[in-house]
Amino acid sequence: MRRALAVAVCGLLVLLGAGLSVAQAAGVPLRAGSLTAFVAADRCTTAPLAVRPGTVDNGTSQEVVLTGLPSACLGRPFALRVHGVQAALAATDTTGTLPASGTTATVRVPAYDVRAASGVALTVSTWGLRTAWSASSPGVACRVPADPSATCTATLLAGGSADWEGNYLRRFEVTTPSRTPVTWELTFDLSDGAQFPFVASAFSDVQGGLVLVSTSGCATTPRTVTVRGTTAWGSYGAVHAGRSDRLEVSGRTRGTGSLLTCP
Repeated sequence: MRRALAVAVCGLLVLLGAGLSVAQAAGVPLRAGSLTAFVAADRCTTAPLAVRPGTVDNGTSQEVVLTGLPSACLGRPFALRVHGVQAALAATDTTGTLPASGTTATVRVPAYDVRAASGVALTVSTWGLRTAWSASSPGVACRVPADPSATCTATLLAGGSADWEGNYLRRFEVTTPSRTPVTWELTFDLSDGAQFPFVASAFSDVQGGLVLVSTSGCATTPRTVTVRGTTAWGSYGAVHAGRSDRLEVSGRTRGTGSLLTCP
């Protein structure tokens, strides 16, 4: 009887010792009086974080901008890596600490091709967080109506901006990292002062390849115009990796616009 009890006690001690060794090897902090309690930061948000490239030079960026950071995420350690459709665009993670205040963080990362990027992998306090990637220039948003999981971007072309009294001209390029063609839809925010010098009363398609989908009307702020590419130009209006579409729009303070006219 004593021999059986001794064997049982020894077995229990072995199991407890193994449990402690595994916990210590994993770096799990233990609290007195408990073999299973540990300290871990909670997930700071379950909502997707908006992410976009920072400054872009000739299609390349060395920055990622996180916007709309909730207060619970501030001051926490993070790890981030830009990725494309099939693989990461950097060999290693970029790590650091989110700012202690504000709602935006600009992270310096290895240079990457903005056109090849489709998102970022992000952890905060070791928790994986969802992100919503957009590489479009200010004042214009691109989406794929037929596939919400697909991404597209509308980027202001180099030298594609001209302003003069009561007028502006903008040239954009629409791209996607998708290997299969996706049909794009653009929404211009004419109220966005980061892109447009004034809120246009007349907004027009200069080259003629845009089809009006909807507008916000003239009384609403922000004032928006949504368009897609015409199907009359062959493959125009559908882009894929390696093939892009270009468009040209203009705004005026007065007159008549082909896409929107306001008093």
